[in-house]
Amino acid sequence: FFFAMSNRSKTSSNSWAPYVAATVGLAATAMGMWNFFGKKNEGGSEHNGPVEPHKDMPRSLKAPPKELAEKLQIAIVRTAWNESMVLSMQAGAEEAMIKSGLPKENIHVEVVPGAYEIPICAKYLAQSGKYNVVLTLGVLINGETAHFEYISSAVSQALMHVQIQTNVPVLYGVLNCFTEGQAIARTRAGSDLPGSLGVSALHMAEVQYRLAEESKEQSA
Repeated sequence: FFFAMSNRSKTSSNSWAPYVAATVGLAATAMGMWNFFGKKNEGGSEHNGPVEPHKDMPRSLKAPPKELAEKLQIAIVRTAWNESMVLSMQAGAEEAMIKSGLPKENIHVEVVPGAYEIPICAKYLAQSGKYNVVLTLGVLINGETAHFEYISSAVSQALMHVQIQTNVPVLYGVLNCFTEGQAIARTRAGSDLPGSLGVSALHMAEVQYRLAEESKEQSA
C-alpha cells in the first residue's frame, strides 16, 4: 500500500505544482499586507513614530518688521480634541509671533470641537475683514477606521477654498499623524514646528497686508 501511494505521489506531483505555487503566492501577499497595515499602527514601519519633524525652515521666511507687525491682526482656530497637544502648538506659535513684535492683544483665538468644524469658523473670521491671516491648529491621529482619511481630506480642501474665496491666507496647522508618538514629537515643547507656524502666519499676514494696500492704491 505504501509503495502504491509513493508511486501515485510521484506521478501526480506535477498536477499539484500550480496549487502549491498559488498557496505560496497568497501567503506572501498576506504577509506583505500585514507588514504594511499591521505594522503601520503597531510599530516597525516607516509610518510609525515618534519620527522627528524636519527642521529645514526656509531662511527667506522671516517675520515682518516690528512696526508693521504691530498693525497685523491674527486669528487662530484650534480644536478641543487632543487639547494638550494643540495647546502646546498654540503656545509655541503665539510665543514666536509675540517675540517678532506682534502684540498679544492682536491675537484672537476661537475654539471648535474637532478638525471638521475648523473650516466654517475660519470662513467667518476670514470674511469679517478684521484679520490678515487665519492660523488653524489641530491634531488628527490615524485609527482603525477610514475616519482619519476622510476628515484630513475634507478639512484641507475646505480650508483651501476658504482662502481662495476670501483673499485671506489660511495656514494649515492641522497635523495628520499615523501615531500618537508622531504627534507628540511635533507638538511638544522644544519642537520647531509650532514656532515655524507662528512665523509663517506673520509672514503671510504681511503679504496679505501689503497686497491689500497695493490693491487699494491701484483702485483709488
